[in-house]
Amino acid sequence: MLVGHYRVHFGAIRLRAAKRAGLLRVPIAVRAVAADPYAQVAANQKRCPLSPLHLARFIHRCVGDGDSNATIANRLGIDLTTIVYHLALLDLPPELDQALKTGRCTSPRTLYELSKLHDLLGCDDNP
Repeated sequence: MLVGHYRVHFGAIRLRAAKRAGLLRVPIAVRAVAADPYAQVAANQKRCPLSPLHLARFIHRCVGDGDSNATIANRLGIDLTTIVYHLALLDLPPELDQALKTGRCTSPRTLYELSKLHDLLGCDDNP
């Protein structure tokens, strides 16, 4: 969230809430360097967990930046298989993607397993 010439790294939700409450002043801390994105995600996960899809997108960005799955898992404090399950959410068959987006199934592990079963059975070949 951009505020004037600054980017809010931690507390963007609190800042929006303060604005909605009509507060004109909010205590803040200003840093010269950008915050660690892993620390941001970890802090957000503690307060209000990200959706599986949002976490998957973050993990995908980290992989794109050159981080290994093991590094990502270690920095986020989660299991390596959880990384794999979340990354699979970005490449689901249409039926499973729809189930995720409508909230019918939000378990990354379940969707991962169903996706593998979908591939094994060759469901894309059926009319």
